[in-house]
Amino acid sequence: MSLRRRPRGWVLAALAAGIVVAVALVAVIVVIRQPVPVTARTLRITVVDGPGHDQHVSLDATFFTPPGSGRVPAILLAHGFGETKDSVRAEAGQLARAGFAVLTWSARGFGRSTGQVALDSPDYEVKDVGQLVTWLARQPRVMLDGPGDPRVGIAGASYGAAVALLAAAYDHRIDAIVPQTTWYNLASALFPDAAGGGPAGGVFKKQWAGLLFTQATAGFGPAGSGSGSQSASRGHSASAGPVSARAGVSAALCGRFLPALCAMYQQVATLGRVTPQAISLLGRSSPSSVASRIDVPTLLIQGEDDSLFGLDQASGNYQAIRRNGAPVGMVWFAGGHDGGNQETSRITQLTAEWFGRWLKPRHLWSRADHSVPTGQPAFAVTRNLGYDPSSGNQVLEIATAPAYPGLAGSKRIAVRCGPAPAATYNAECRNARDGKTGSATRRRIVEHLIPAMHDISATIV
Repeated sequence: MSLRRRPRGWVLAALAAGIVVAVALVAVIVVIRQPVPVTARTLRITVVDGPGHDQHVSLDATFFTPPGSGRVPAILLAHGFGETKDSVRAEAGQLARAGFAVLTWSARGFGRSTGQVALDSPDYEVKDVGQLVTWLARQPRVMLDGPGDPRVGIAGASYGAAVALLAAAYDHRIDAIVPQTTWYNLASALFPDAAGGGPAGGVFKKQWAGLLFTQATAGFGPAGSGSGSQSASRGHSASAGPVSARAGVSAALCGRFLPALCAMYQQVATLGRVTPQAISLLGRSSPSSVASRIDVPTLLIQGEDDSLFGLDQASGNYQAIRRNGAPVGMVWFAGGHDGGNQETSRITQLTAEWFGRWLKPRHLWSRADHSVPTGQPAFAVTRNLGYDPSSGNQVLEIATAPAYPGLAGSKRIAVRCGPAPAATYNAECRNARDGKTGSATRRRIVEHLIPAMHDISATIV
């Protein structure tokens, strides 16, 4: 075999051709990975709320629209407590690229919006949402079901999720919701009593209450757990550390809250227990107070690592909506207000799929159709299998079932809570000293639940 040297010119030509091909391939890759552009318009929307409907509030908002000129379904995307519209900007862009018009806003008392925090009150924040729905109905890009009636869903986490549930009960124009890491009854969440006696005899979650009230002064922060960017979304570890029950009762902090809320907090923080007045006030901000009226397709997403709003709160919402005859799905993920893996990409995808199923068809859901969307099981739970030693990545297992196991009534299981011997717990383990549930205990509850599920399919992610 002879080894003939090719002419130098041929080599240079080949190299040049290779470079051209490589550049072309790179250009193609860049084009393929280019995100679909969306339009984001910042604006202020004036709403009128209050018990007498006489308080004018200016809400700082951003309206995202997908490419094109046709009408599309709309989504109201709410942020968490202590956060602003900026915390959900990334998720808003993703939902807009999925073909929705998305409106984000800073709730009254947060960010650059005016007004005072009313804790998702029907007289304040819920009224505001109703007027945002009316604003959407006037936008040329938003699909309409009738005059003044846009095709619209609401998503949000924690504080933003509660307003989604409440608004669905108060405004018949809302067509579907995706609430994440939120409460069913705020009094029972902040004053839990696993013995079944109700919040009046419950243990005050003073660290959480102090942290939530303190964080509100900044208009953003880890306690909010909003839907969105989302280290603080759908839950975030209380990295600021323990907060005294009396923290943040200054005039500066109270200035961001309605006087009635501030007075309630000061009284409860002083007494260390809930009062009848507090139960009544918190009850009005609870989906449980209007549970019989929440009858739209709902995907509930709750964190397994959450000592603020436990899985029992999601179960309360699920059973209430199911009784009303509406389609409802349940997802338990590996994160929550205490931290963990927030599964942000997966949850955003589930949100887009849910709204795609219930908002994009020509005809809306009717009571004759009780199905859950194809590809979305009625119940899914994430199981943490630890870390892959070769990559250091967390290994999660997603188990699914065609029905939520909480429908058959309550079941008591024995789990070990910290160093104490085995004891009996209902929805979640209760620590009699501070009302908190350790993350290890919550994981044991999930471990007990998964083997009892039927028709499980598991995927390693």
